[in-house]
Amino acid sequence: MKIIGLTGPSGAGKGEVAAFLCEYGIPHINCDSIYHSLLTPNTDCTYEIIKEFGLCVAADDGSVDRKKLAAIVFGDEKNKDLLNTLNRITHKYVLIECRKLIEKYQGEGKKAVTIDAPTLFESGFDKECDIILVVTAPEDVRLGRIEERDSLGREKAKQRINAQPNDEFYTKKADFVIVNDSDKDALKEKVERFINTIF
Repeated sequence: MKIIGLTGPSGAGKGEVAAFLCEYGIPHINCDSIYHSLLTPNTDCTYEIIKEFGLCVAADDGSVDRKKLAAIVFGDEKNKDLLNTLNRITHKYVLIECRKLIEKYQGEGKKAVTIDAPTLFESGFDKECDIILVVTAPEDVRLGRIEERDSLGREKAKQRINAQPNDEFYTKKADFVIVNDSDKDALKEKVERFINTIF
């Protein structure tokens, strides 16, 4: 089974690419969704985050308040160390869940699986992938998508982008790059070309 590592900057459209790959029978493991599920009450991940960042990031039900946590780690430049701290805590828990799902799909005889991970390289999980697929898009397009998706203003969306590596960080490590700068039909054609290349 081929493990496809799917990554790229926020707002590039990784989710759309993963959805098209699903149409071709390639299951999608969404690391963001796994991460969110780990922030629920009484998980080891939640305990460790609250211990590190304090009760200010805890919600009333014992989960992690994602908005409060994001305000801390996606703040101004000096907070990059805090984002690194958060990633160090969460990556290990996300990877455990990813490996469980890979094993499940392998048992089902799937020909490939997509690991959709914004921090694929930072977590080291790229070393467990057979193919690295990077999705990029122009910054103004990404800003618009982040604003709409996360209900953020322009400045908050810019902070989110500035807290992440630049495009070259992703593309120089990629086996394949898809530039998502047009409509969905154009994107689907690019995904089809990718699939025809790897199988």
